[in-house]
Amino acid sequence: RQAFTTTDAILGKGGRPARVYAVYLISGGGGASTVILRDGQTVAGTPQLQLDGTTSKATNWSDPQGLLFPNGCFVDVDSNTANCTVSYVEEL
Repeated sequence: RQAFTTTDAILGKGGRPARVYAVYLISGGGGASTVILRDGQTVAGTPQLQLDGTTSKATNWSDPQGLLFPNGCFVDVDSNTANCTVSYVEEL
């Protein structure tokens, strides 16, 4: 699955474990952006991955093994994020 977002979002069905394989971040022209993937369903979740972008440029991260978020994955984006794409699967 892929999720495309410019605002904070929960991946898939809330509370189900998720394994993230790739993140693609595009920062807007207003400044650098930051995206934090958190274990859980809210901004209070434990940060597990942070990407810092550069103004008007793309940044990416990938791992063929995937990064497991046992309590679900909350995507925390800031206001300079033009687009964030997350490739993931929901675990059973």
